[in-house]
Amino acid sequence: MTVAIRADAVMSKPVVTIMADDRLSKVSRMFREQKLHHLLVVDGKEFVGIVSDRDFFRSIGPRAELPVATEAEAAALNKRVHQVMSRHPICVREDQSVDDVMELFIKHKISCVPVIDGHGFPVGIVSWRDIIKLLHSRSATSPAST
Repeated sequence: MTVAIRADAVMSKPVVTIMADDRLSKVSRMFREQKLHHLLVVDGKEFVGIVSDRDFFRSIGPRAELPVATEAEAAALNKRVHQVMSRHPICVREDQSVDDVMELFIKHKISCVPVIDGHGFPVGIVSWRDIIKLLHSRSATSPAST
């Protein structure tokens, strides 16, 4: 008999959030300084979306942060988070299994899911990196097959 591993056992926490009206220049700084790939977006106390590094780079273009950027390219960093975020992200509850998470990754072609509490507020995030770490730790502790 196997025991299902819960999402809250592998999720990254604490949750790092950004406000929906913050500028993309702040997203850039947070991604760079905190080495993140996803930020959960809140509007007051309401969870409203997620912004990924892919959303960010698709929105600003390849030159916006470079010294050679034109004024128009650099202006992309003044966009607001709510203009580029994914709304209504797919989420899991704390008690859902890692198997559920992996199924969602495959079915929806996503790379992370916010983990929400009973009130719908994010308490963590599970990314494909968290799943890889789990699988690696389990293979490192299991007996070698012959």
